[in-house]
Amino acid sequence: MDQSLIELVQTIGSLSGLDPLSSMIFGVVYLEPDAISLEDVAKKTGYSLASISNKVRFLENLGHLKRTHKPGTKKVFVYAEKDFRKILKEQLVKAQEVKIRLIKEKMPHILIKYKNKKLTEDEKKRLDILEDYYKQMLGFDGLIQDMLEKMEDKP
Repeated sequence: MDQSLIELVQTIGSLSGLDPLSSMIFGVVYLEPDAISLEDVAKKTGYSLASISNKVRFLENLGHLKRTHKPGTKKVFVYAEKDFRKILKEQLVKAQEVKIRLIKEKMPHILIKYKNKKLTEDEKKRLDILEDYYKQMLGFDGLIQDMLEKMEDKP
C-alpha cells in the first residue's frame, strides 16, 4: 500500500478513535476487492498473526470488519463492507435497537421512581440531568428514524 494512503487511513482511523494498527488493518482490508486471509493481512502490515487476529476481533466487534471462511480451507478471511451507506445504516439500526430501546424501556421507570421521592438539591439536579438525557435520546431516536427513511429513498 502507498505510504500516503496508509497515513491517510491511519489519520482517519485515529480521528474515529482507532489505534494505528487497527486503522492500518482496516485500510488493508477495505482496499481489498475480496476477502483477505489474516495471514495476508499480517504480511502486508508487517505485524504478527496474533496481533492481527486480536485487532481483527476488535474491529469485528465494532462492526468494521466481517470474518468469513472459504470452502476447502481452514484459513480465516476478513472483509470490509465497501458501501458506506450500508455501514452507516447498520450502525444506526444497532444504536436504535440496542441502546435507545434500552433507554426508552428503563429510563421512564427510573425517572418516576425518583420523582416520587423527596430529593436533596443535588439529587434534583441529577434528576434534571437524567430527564434532559432522556429527552435528548428520544430526539436522537427521531433523527435516526428520519435518516433511515431517507436512506431507503435513495438508490
